[in-house]
Amino acid sequence: MLRQIDWKDSVFSVMDEIKAAAREGAEEGRVCAARRQSGGRGRLGRPWISPPGGLYAAILLRPDCPVSEAGRMTVMAGVAVCELVREYAGVEARIKWPNDILFSGKKLAGILTESGIQGQSLEHVVLGIGLNANTESSDLPLEAVSLRQATGRDYDLNALLENLLDRIFDWRMRMSRQGFAPVHERWTALSETLGQTVCYEQNGRTCRGLAQDLAEDGGLVIRDEDGLIVRCISGEIRSGSSG
Repeated sequence: MLRQIDWKDSVFSVMDEIKAAAREGAEEGRVCAARRQSGGRGRLGRPWISPPGGLYAAILLRPDCPVSEAGRMTVMAGVAVCELVREYAGVEARIKWPNDILFSGKKLAGILTESGIQGQSLEHVVLGIGLNANTESSDLPLEAVSLRQATGRDYDLNALLENLLDRIFDWRMRMSRQGFAPVHERWTALSETLGQTVCYEQNGRTCRGLAQDLAEDGGLVIRDEDGLIVRCISGEIRSGSSG
């Protein structure tokens, strides 16, 4: 697939750059990558700390699928990033639903997905990926880790990006040809979440249950303490041992 990569030393937000390009009619494969962001954000509008040494990228996709399947893109991106870390860097990372890549329980990368919708149609999806590559430990929160910390070596950000894009577009094509099943299978194998007792929010209260499966729309299937099946489609989960 044809890619158009715009590398920047510093940018306010790679997501904003690609969302603007999408509105102007840019084709699938447009990428904005930066070595730092001044206004990076994560899920729920939270700031994403983006110090030098990290890889921050946003990728434009134009999938031919209903709006209800937009969540699959987050799942697919999680698989691609986790495989990059495991196979390219040799770090035994896992995926925490819905969008974190963890190593030894610490956050190594995060994924943000934002969709453009017109009527009932999914016009585009922007995948935002932040990877702590060569980030200094002093620039990261205690709950985060970098590839440099995990392996003791530095990484070429251009090579990391190219490898990441190869994996994303490979999975993108596989999903368009074979459906969601291969992505679901690989995500399940890499999951940190399935089989764990988790806490989640429902109707304004904190609930607890066993994470059992990944739903077809990318949601998390949980069996609660009363034995009922609950599907989380957004929000966050945490370990059931944390309250």
